[in-house]
Amino acid sequence: MDVFQLLEEQHNVIHDDLFELLHGTELEAAEAVALSGKLFWAIRQHFDNQDKLLFRNVRHVPELRSLLKEFNIDRHEIIDDIDQIVLWHVDEPGYADMLKTILRAIEHHMKVAETQLFPKLREFMGPQDLARLNHDVRELIFI
Repeated sequence: MDVFQLLEEQHNVIHDDLFELLHGTELEAAEAVALSGKLFWAIRQHFDNQDKLLFRNVRHVPELRSLLKEFNIDRHEIIDDIDQIVLWHVDEPGYADMLKTILRAIEHHMKVAETQLFPKLREFMGPQDLARLNHDVRELIFI
């Protein structure tokens, strides 16, 4: 598994869990709280992985600066929404609407990452950089 496959897999798991939380069978409040806590932790972990594996290694590439800046703004908006929603109870009015907002933001994040960012990163990173990142992925997975 390379770095891009790992991050895309994380996208899919996060999206599916968020979709399940929103549209799945009726969950008891305790189950919804547990799933949302797991999900919000996974989103933060995913963003940390992106930072560790990718962004720290490519911030110096001038051609990527504007795309990375836009991408980071989107990530910060998602984190801000998460910071708000964790203060709410799952039964509160507006909770489902905020989850829908987060889902749309995650879908946008996935689309930009997979159609714009990852292809650009592949273009600007040399084989040695990609090999090092893939090594970092193996260490991350098997630690």
